[in-house]
Amino acid sequence: MNAQPSGLFGHQHDPERFASALSHIENKALDSLNHVRKQRRFIHFAVKLCVMVFRPDMLDKFSSLASAMTQLQFILKKSALPSGFEDYGFFLRTHVLVPHYLSNEIDPRLQQATSNRLQCWNHDAAPEYLRTKLTLEMEADEAHIDNEKNTRTFDQVVSKLSFL
Repeated sequence: MNAQPSGLFGHQHDPERFASALSHIENKALDSLNHVRKQRRFIHFAVKLCVMVFRPDMLDKFSSLASAMTQLQFILKKSALPSGFEDYGFFLRTHVLVPHYLSNEIDPRLQQATSNRLQCWNHDAAPEYLRTKLTLEMEADEAHIDNEKNTRTFDQVVSKLSFL
């Protein structure tokens, strides 16, 4: 009896749900960023003015920073859906976010979205950002390791381990 394949891309045609997840991630990330900035200003102020800061107070600051990062990690495990269950990011991994078209012109929205790391989405950038295979050098190294592993016999491995 043939079973139906699991819905790997089951939510691909659910843009509202995906937009909700992205909005939730963005809001939580901005909250965390603002919290980090606030704590950084406090620490910078204390260091700059050589103010004595009690160790418990400083530990509380770092604890609250860790808590903000943990909350962000927790919502990513739930695929950032406010009412979602913990799917370890499966929903988000089934969606790829890329610009809709290739262009050699500088795109200010893309620059803003990527913090000026990417100026335009062209034929040079697309394969680099969508790469799913290892680079040729890494593939060659991996093949070399596999060949070396396969050429050794069990006795050679045991004698090498006993020597160490």
